[in-house]
Amino acid sequence: MKPQLGSFSLSFLLLTLLAAPSLAGGSSQEVYVEKIELESATRARIILKSAESQRDRSLGIRNCPKVEVWIDYRPHYTSRQTVTRSGHKEAIQYLQQASDRGQVIRFGEMGTGLARRTETPSFASRILSLLNRLLGKNAIQENLSHKSQACQFKTRGIALLEEFDSKQAVYTFHGPI
Repeated sequence: MKPQLGSFSLSFLLLTLLAAPSLAGGSSQEVYVEKIELESATRARIILKSAESQRDRSLGIRNCPKVEVWIDYRPHYTSRQTVTRSGHKEAIQYLQQASDRGQVIRFGEMGTGLARRTETPSFASRILSLLNRLLGKNAIQENLSHKSQACQFKTRGIALLEEFDSKQAVYTFHGPI
């Protein structure tokens, strides 16, 4: 005899599965919003500092104890249901309030949440770099500049989401999810 699910049991199972959160695979951590510069309602630059204990601080976001993130609303087509313009603005306001209050928040990545930020050097900086290499000067300064750029990222959208423990977190979405 085969076990059969009653219509009530089947309906309950389907409703439970459909009601479950559909986003998975992201991770977040506690950070301070050290600084936020608003360019517009949908564009900002933030500096985040890990709020994890000293022992865990080396992990940080992408192995950086402090990161700089350029935020712009240009969501990938696969994340447009999650990263709406109004939700993006709400998340920026949340970051601003956290910065003003000095409060710890949760910040995380979903999918490819952050992308390395690369800048095209200006003509003057390329000439200066060439002269430095030819003259063998400022090698240390160039090395320090390169290291700081390693902790600079960009994202195409953020959203304020509720985590499993009912706490809010700002999640960043750069590419497909």
